[in-house]
Amino acid sequence: MKRLAVIALVVLLALPAAVLTLLATDGGSRWLLGLASRAAGERFRYESVEGNLLSEIQFSKLEIAAAAHRAQAGTLIFRW
Repeated sequence: MKRLAVIALVVLLALPAAVLTLLATDGGSRWLLGLASRAAGERFRYESVEGNLLSEIQFSKLEIAAAAHRAQAGTLIFRW
């Protein structure tokens, strides 16, 4: 029983740390955005991305499409 509690605690601590690492690093953010782009297909595309999802991210040649609407930006920067 004690061993199960230790395993559960490790998982509960490791999961948020892994998510934070993905969001806070440039490589992790690029990986997540690439995954989202592949899942969305033609609805979410970009040529390149710099930065991370926790502080500032810059997209080059971003295209987002939904139903009958389409948005395009040469450069789009999100800062928060």
